[in-house]
Amino acid sequence: MELCCKRESTAMQGLGYKEIIAYLLGGKPLTLFEIMAAKTYDEAKKFDLSEKYDTLVENLSNVDYDTISSSTVLQAVSVCLVKECTRKSILNLEKQKFIDIWPQVESAFESAVDYLRSFYKIPKKRPLYQ
Repeated sequence: MELCCKRESTAMQGLGYKEIIAYLLGGKPLTLFEIMAAKTYDEAKKFDLSEKYDTLVENLSNVDYDTISSSTVLQAVSVCLVKECTRKSILNLEKQKFIDIWPQVESAFESAVDYLRSFYKIPKKRPLYQ
C-alpha cells in the first residue's frame, strides 16, 4: 500500500492543480462550474452552488425560462463582483463575496424574467434562431 502511494505521489510531482484533479477523476477535467461549486461550498452556511443553481433553474422552469446556463450564472456573479467575466476573473472570486452576493444575483435573474414576461409580453423563452 505504501509503495503504491509513493509511486502516485512521485508521478504527481510538478503537476498543477488542474492536472491533479484530472488525474484523480480518471482524466476528466472539471468544468468551471464544478470548480466554482467546490470552491464556494460552505457547509456551515449551507451554501452549495450546485443546489442553488438547480433551485434557480427549477424556479425559472415554472415560467418556462429554464435555459439559463451555469456559465451565464457564473458570469453574472463575476460581473457583479469585479466587473469582468473572464475565466480567470471567475476563478479568482472570493468565496465569501460569492456567497454574499448570490441572493442578489438569483433575484436579478428572476426579475429579468419577470420583466421580459410583463413588459415585453414574452411569455416563455424562445431560441434566438426562430
